[in-house]
Amino acid sequence: MAAKNFTLQTAEAFGTDEIKARMKSGEKLVLVLPGGGSRGRWQFGVIYRLYEIGLLDRVDLICGTSVGGLNTLFTAKYKSEMEKPLLTWNNIKKNSDVYDGIMKLSTPFDFVRLLMQIFTVNKAGSILNPRGLYSLIDREFDGLKLKDLPCPVCLATTNMSTADFVEISTMSDPDFSAAQLAKLTSAIPIIFPAVEFASGGYTDLGVDGGMGRFNPVKLAIKNGATKIILIGTSPHNIPREVLRKDIVSLGGRLENALMHIFEESSWDEADLYKKFSSLDAGQYPPIEFLDLYPKDGTVNPEYEINALDFSGTMTMQNGYDHAVKNFSREVISNFLMA
Repeated sequence: MAAKNFTLQTAEAFGTDEIKARMKSGEKLVLVLPGGGSRGRWQFGVIYRLYEIGLLDRVDLICGTSVGGLNTLFTAKYKSEMEKPLLTWNNIKKNSDVYDGIMKLSTPFDFVRLLMQIFTVNKAGSILNPRGLYSLIDREFDGLKLKDLPCPVCLATTNMSTADFVEISTMSDPDFSAAQLAKLTSAIPIIFPAVEFASGGYTDLGVDGGMGRFNPVKLAIKNGATKIILIGTSPHNIPREVLRKDIVSLGGRLENALMHIFEESSWDEADLYKKFSSLDAGQYPPIEFLDLYPKDGTVNPEYEINALDFSGTMTMQNGYDHAVKNFSREVISNFLMA
């Protein structure tokens, strides 16, 4: 049953046997989920459409970072019953469902409040306290190891102790805690607390995997993908915005700009791989890409939500509707048979 306020459209599902028949023997289908903060709700709407038409059952591996990492773990755990994480996303209606604290500085009193929040409440460990997020993660994944998930996953964190990008997967780290990995990959630097994890005999500090690999398409390629479904969270072209010449206005825009730059660099990786493959298919075996990302243009303001604003409850519906329009049965069939 769909979550309240989430409207499904009629879908003709593919059968698992039908999908297998349309794909060549030995092909590996990988779902790639970039980060994007609250835009993960939009991304989940697309994922739910893939579930609805029966495609998730055929996914061999899921790669994700940041909120895409959370959606990766949700999808890996529930890929045959995605109504459960749908309800979880639907129940996130305000920022306090995810974190405690403020980020915006509207008055001089907010600056004082922010300083107290950082140094008194959070003991200088972070700007915000991800209480709600951690509660959700512990409820869903506590006690689970990566090898316990029905579908293999590959996520990332950034080791701040060594400044290295770290890949953690079912294949390389089957006994790694799913809950710990969820916290690691979603720990926005400075905004959320860094998370301790064991690394090479040391106890290091990890933060958001998006710092090193915002869009984990390279992880999919590295793990043998022959077909990649890539669900972005930022449009290729960010609509023009009228800005004030002050740090509050520019600071908010900087967040969107950085996320856009990080994601664009990874889309470029996919294009670069295609060029290498056309030159040397032996060393770079061809990979088919099916990608979807929010529309360009100011006519869709729901896609331009702040990454830390979790009040945009309609964005999941928007993602779902966008997938219905762009991931038709014909498009999926052509992708599978390519």
